[in-house]
Amino acid sequence: MGRWWRRNRGALLALPFVLVLAAGAGSYRVWNFWSPYELTDPVAGRSQEPVRFTHTLEDGSGPYTVDLTVTAADPVPAEHFTDQEGMMHYFPRTEGSRVWRTDLSVEADPGSPLTGCQVRLVDGRGRTTLYRTGSLGGEAVFGLPSSPCVPAATPGPSPDFGLGLDGTAQARPATYTVPVYVRTARDFVPERIEIWWQTPRHLSITVEPEETG
Repeated sequence: MGRWWRRNRGALLALPFVLVLAAGAGSYRVWNFWSPYELTDPVAGRSQEPVRFTHTLEDGSGPYTVDLTVTAADPVPAEHFTDQEGMMHYFPRTEGSRVWRTDLSVEADPGSPLTGCQVRLVDGRGRTTLYRTGSLGGEAVFGLPSSPCVPAATPGPSPDFGLGLDGTAQARPATYTVPVYVRTARDFVPERIEIWWQTPRHLSITVEPEETG
């Protein structure tokens, strides 16, 4: 036994380091697999300042480019929204939550497809909350657009996978402002708003929310 130990002692002592390296390589492979599905390629900006964002994607007929300049306002707590017909609706009160409103002012070629975006808020603890009409509740489920980056009544062209761009939608103005509402936990204080069409590339805009307690 003593002879075997002396002969193999070097290999045994090195074993923990080999295991650490193997674990690290495995972690890298896992990260490398999931990286394209995470928001890992930010275009950074700050609220109240315009930031340009471009991203070339593909639909059924080939490549198309999302191209816009966004100026994000600072988030403010919201109790109601106005639908396409000008009717005001209150968000249902839900214990332990609140709704934030962030206005996005957009400049873009009306022919550039902008539908299909996703938006989320991020707080200082790393928590994230997506824009979802269902979580807002009440009339918001039907009165707010599923794609929050374009005006509901005039969304402009949108990708139609398999058939190319859908040109039947109402033309979108070259400049416009849309409110984005997100329901979060009551203690959630936004520090960033993130906007994307396809991961990993995304807009990451630092914000300074207005708090009401």
